[in-house]
Amino acid sequence: TRLVTNLTYVAIVFGQSLPIDSIDLGAYSEKLYNHASFVTAENNGEIIGLTAYYRNIEACQLYIPLICVDSFLRGCGVGSMMLSRLKELSADGFSSIALEVKKTNISAYQFYKKHGFIEKEDRGEKLLMEKTI
Repeated sequence: TRLVTNLTYVAIVFGQSLPIDSIDLGAYSEKLYNHASFVTAENNGEIIGLTAYYRNIEACQLYIPLICVDSFLRGCGVGSMMLSRLKELSADGFSSIALEVKKTNISAYQFYKKHGFIEKEDRGEKLLMEKTI
């Protein structure tokens, strides 16, 4: 699995809506690079999807801060494939996957609901969602 360390590149290529004005992309990229694990989806050697996740050992939970799929390939199963790979980690003792989704991102919300995520907490502009694995 190749690591993509330039979050600006990821945001542009995958059409990910990041709050660019409110975060330091360099620091966020470095945080992911240093502390997160990654699942990538590739097609002919090109990355077409990327999921960053943290392993919360104490909570037996995987937390996804970033999941993105090439905008031309959304709806083709790439995101589903990456979530399936994360579900396989339940064998490592993890019992749930959590993430936040913006309330205005209806397509992402519907995608997560389709994959069994439920709303756990209202966080203002975002919802915390969780799925038992």
